[in-house]
Amino acid sequence: MSGAPKGFSGFERILLLHGALVLLTAGALQLPGGPPWIFTAPANLLLLLTLPSLVLAPLEFRRRRLLSATLQLASAAVGMGFFLAPALEELSGSADFTSSPAPIRSESDGFRIVTFNTGVGLASGERITQFIQEVEPDVVVLVEVSERLARELDSLLPEPFSQRIFHPDGIDGKAVLSRFPVRSSELLRLEDGRPALRVTLELEGEPLELLAVHLSPSIGIVDRGAAAGRDLDQWSATLDSAGRTIMAGDFNTTERSPSHARLVAQGFTDSFAEVGTGLGTTFPIFGRYFGLPIGRFMRIDYVWHGAALRAARAWVGPDLGSDHLPVIVDLVSAKAQ
Repeated sequence: MSGAPKGFSGFERILLLHGALVLLTAGALQLPGGPPWIFTAPANLLLLLTLPSLVLAPLEFRRRRLLSATLQLASAAVGMGFFLAPALEELSGSADFTSSPAPIRSESDGFRIVTFNTGVGLASGERITQFIQEVEPDVVVLVEVSERLARELDSLLPEPFSQRIFHPDGIDGKAVLSRFPVRSSELLRLEDGRPALRVTLELEGEPLELLAVHLSPSIGIVDRGAAAGRDLDQWSATLDSAGRTIMAGDFNTTERSPSHARLVAQGFTDSFAEVGTGLGTTFPIFGRYFGLPIGRFMRIDYVWHGAALRAARAWVGPDLGSDHLPVIVDLVSAKAQ
């Protein structure tokens, strides 16, 4: 720090670096193709990074530290610009369905899909089954499925979900529950070590490709520099982004990450970004992630779809006991307008 201007206190230098980091990250988010992977962590944590500036900016102005005060004010403005409008929308209640809308039941019109990280033992099979009966989805993707949860669900699930694929393995565990016939399923394990579950369903006599994923948290830190990021690139490359394809699960990175930008560039659509309202935050539930007193501020659970489909509705579901909330999406044929 020998090159820092003379007269700046240590704390002021920290504030200058903090403000510069926020502004550089905000600028990187505007780059074509998304930010470079080195900005993954600050981009994913941008909301937390900007929150202190709401207090620090007026304090620095009061102390007449104009440069750090201006940078902190700019940092606060970034946070408000990115989050204030959707936060107000969510607080107004427009982002929530107080009662679940009627599902799209006709296959020619579309179907409902749910993705949910069960939190390895936090969400019970009884509560998940009750939720499924309330929401009436056609396809359910579960991650962090334990052997106990798999046994509970297999005994409790209603009859329409006759198609049940379980690969219970704790954090790596996955399940796909479907009303539609299953043509094939395959557990894919690449570099990261966390497997993805690829399932081909039959809808209207044609295949519907589904990839259930749960990426490691490393993708939220260094993205493409992490094995999880490279795995996602390889998995998505095997899917037809122009077809009837779905990727669902816990991606452990936010909509501001390079991986999100790459999936968009490949032609996939983030269903919640397409039609969801509010912030859509799904993680973490206060006190449930390693007991940390941190409330929901990240949207890391997704349903992506190919161009042959479009999202009609997307929303975040209720608290089921996990450290994540479920995501519910109604998908229809892109031809149905």
